[in-house]
Amino acid sequence: MKTNLLILLALLGLMGCDSSDTPSGPNDQANGYSTRIQDVSFFTSDVDLFWDVFDNAPVFTEDVIRREYINSGSKGLKAYVEKKPTTARSLAANLVSTNYSAYYRDIRPNTIDLSDIEQESLLLFREFQELFPDMIFPDVYFLVGAMEAGGKISQEGVLIAVEMFSKNPTTSTAGLSNWHQQVTQERSYLTSIVVHEAVHVQQFYINQDLGNNPSLLKQAMIEGGADFIT
Repeated sequence: MKTNLLILLALLGLMGCDSSDTPSGPNDQANGYSTRIQDVSFFTSDVDLFWDVFDNAPVFTEDVIRREYINSGSKGLKAYVEKKPTTARSLAANLVSTNYSAYYRDIRPNTIDLSDIEQESLLLFREFQELFPDMIFPDVYFLVGAMEAGGKISQEGVLIAVEMFSKNPTTSTAGLSNWHQQVTQERSYLTSIVVHEAVHVQQFYINQDLGNNPSLLKQAMIEGGADFIT
């Protein structure tokens, strides 16, 4: 199993991924990566901040979201917005939409306490390290986005948009787009997406010579490999 995992990671590292999503180095603690699992940090302050804005903003506009949420958020949230520059505009549009604001309100209880996701992720990180001793451990930032992307890797660590993975069996997605109805997942999926993005980190460190704009085949291999491992 270990040999197969190393071969798969090596193959996917050679295939490459979007270099705009890749971190710079595992030995720089400021960059959110470490070779020691005890140095991993999980950040949930952006989720708390989002709900504070949700409750108290007098109106949801792009400027309000940018000022009260994004500019006041963590470096992980800012890194996410750099990769998804439409976040402020799209999030404001979601929150003034009756159907989308109802969805956010519905998933709120599932986003408040993520300590169980943290513990489950650390457990799987340890199991992964047994198979792959050279694992690089990312910090993990949980945030609320505009339902545009679920997970990203950045210089700061792994970035997880919890609104994509916080449904429960009774959550209504009526009124959401067909795509959102299909891709949003239940909360139990959150741990898997954390590990999925951590696999992408390993793919990068196996081969740091990554090109921009990977082909569809390359991207399918990268994502499929991460899905297979997790």
